[in-house]
Amino acid sequence: MRDQRTSFLWIQKYIAGFGGDPSNITAFGESAGAASLYMHACSDVPLFNRVIIQSGSPSVVGIWTLDECDTYYHSLLSYLGIAEATRAERLKALREVPVSRLIDFIRDNNISTMKPYLGPESGFFSQQPFWSNQGEILANCPWLDEIMIGDDSCEGLGLILALKDISASPYIARVRSILGDESARRVLDAYEIQEGMDEGLFWQHAMVLMGDLILSEPTHSTAVSVAKCGRKRLYRWQFGLPNPFPGSPFSYAMGPHFVELMYQFMTLAGRLPTHRNHFLRRQGEEMARSWIRFANGLPPMPGAKPYDLEEGSIMVCDMLQGWTVRTRAEDEEISRNDPWGPRRYRQWEVLSEEFRRAGQTEDGVELQNERIEAARNVMLVMDTPEARGDQV
Repeated sequence: MRDQRTSFLWIQKYIAGFGGDPSNITAFGESAGAASLYMHACSDVPLFNRVIIQSGSPSVVGIWTLDECDTYYHSLLSYLGIAEATRAERLKALREVPVSRLIDFIRDNNISTMKPYLGPESGFFSQQPFWSNQGEILANCPWLDEIMIGDDSCEGLGLILALKDISASPYIARVRSILGDESARRVLDAYEIQEGMDEGLFWQHAMVLMGDLILSEPTHSTAVSVAKCGRKRLYRWQFGLPNPFPGSPFSYAMGPHFVELMYQFMTLAGRLPTHRNHFLRRQGEEMARSWIRFANGLPPMPGAKPYDLEEGSIMVCDMLQGWTVRTRAEDEEISRNDPWGPRRYRQWEVLSEEFRRAGQTEDGVELQNERIEAARNVMLVMDTPEARGDQV
């Protein structure tokens, strides 16, 4: 994060020498890149004027306490054999360690991400972003002018293998243990998860739920928070084209995580299928044009409107119609007949309501972030003995 900040400050300082405008910088990133940009926009250091957030937020990274980060750090030192070294010796060794050793540590300890510490001791944020406040912090960022935010229509598909050994009954029990019976029922009903269901069907529904928990619900909540604040324009989109190339576990699936990157840079345009008058290539070209329009201070697409709570304007790209601009009501009606399933506004809002309920104090006045993070972590549990139903 500090390296990225330094890079943006370098751009501000020198971009004029390349013919650029230091007061008109647009940044965009996907997944971890989106989460990074979102976190930068939660800080007090001005870095860019517009941002495009593609499937990511601080809540994607997860919230670790200082003690958890310290434990993780010392386990790495022990793994590398430098736990007894001085601070200066540790720093020197960490700078010189081969990347392959770090990869070995990640693999041997089954660690998927190295989470940054976001608390006050980091000195990076004046207000630490959590799931509950990240949208409000972004909405009130004083140096950010405009936002585009979106996700893919089936973000959870990439988690399908991690979910393969999870059973419905123990997962339902875990959700009830953290949310309580009534809130758990609302969430599980929204995703059609119930006791005694076919395990293959549970696998499919759990995949959708996990993708929504990690990526799609925070995208929706962020759009709502910015609209409620009313201080800056936010344009919203969702992408649902497939990976059109054979040979991948996600080939031909609609809207998996990362898939829009195959289109927006147009580097693969010459390899895309040519049927329907180069339909896929044309959607990639329109996406690139939209990103460029936004960077120039224009609406991303003809007819696109800033997201608000009344119309809920959203730019949608799918295999039936390509890019279209719809209100929420239009999108709910049209997507009801989509072969890959309707837009899940209702499910996202159920998740948001129940997480906030889980975080409320007894008087219902204050939200406790620790409770919300605990609920999210339990809901996100995947390849663990408890979720699989193993005896432990």
